[in-house]
Amino acid sequence: MKNPTRVEAELIAISKEKDVIKEYNRYWNEITPTKNEDIARRYVFSFLSVHTPWSSNVSSFLLLEKNKDKLNNKEELTAILQQSRAGNYETKSRGIVKFQKDFETNPDFFKLYDGDHQAQRDLIMNQCFGLGLAKTAFALEMCFPLSAQVVCLDTHMLQLYGYTDKKERNKAGSSKRLYHEMEKHWLATCKQLDISPVIARAIWWDKKQQQKNSKYWSYVIE
Repeated sequence: MKNPTRVEAELIAISKEKDVIKEYNRYWNEITPTKNEDIARRYVFSFLSVHTPWSSNVSSFLLLEKNKDKLNNKEELTAILQQSRAGNYETKSRGIVKFQKDFETNPDFFKLYDGDHQAQRDLIMNQCFGLGLAKTAFALEMCFPLSAQVVCLDTHMLQLYGYTDKKERNKAGSSKRLYHEMEKHWLATCKQLDISPVIARAIWWDKKQQQKNSKYWSYVIE
């Protein structure tokens, strides 16, 4: 972990925005999924987000929403994803098809329970072809926004932690040890500041995108 003090400064600044935090808590609590179907949709959204800008993530997800009957067929799904031009078609289609089958067999495996959320996330990641630490965390953030004790350390977050060189950033993001170290720091700092680690990241990320809330992308999973 290269730059914890900068991260702490950002989180302290966010923690002072009480009205913003209150509104984010209200919104994300309102759209927290209660049905297995909606939990699965958020995982699909996360699969589509791998190495993909948020705008393409949204457009490809909307395309799949119109073709839900194709999610269990790799060939048909790959063809649909190619229409989206979001990239990584083979990996995404293979991952989504496998996930759909695994989720139908045991949906509870893909949820968070009391205990070590990081360890639970790592087990889920190992079951999800094509999802790494960050994107598995992202799926869980969307499913459990007010309670998840994991965080999606995407490329922007890694830069915040001081990994400005792309090669170093890729190494840090794929290293379980480094990832857990940064994640635990984020979780501990958020706990100290009494803010959900997921909500804190959402606020920070949306500000970076020059947006006042998450709805510019999250409306598709509502």
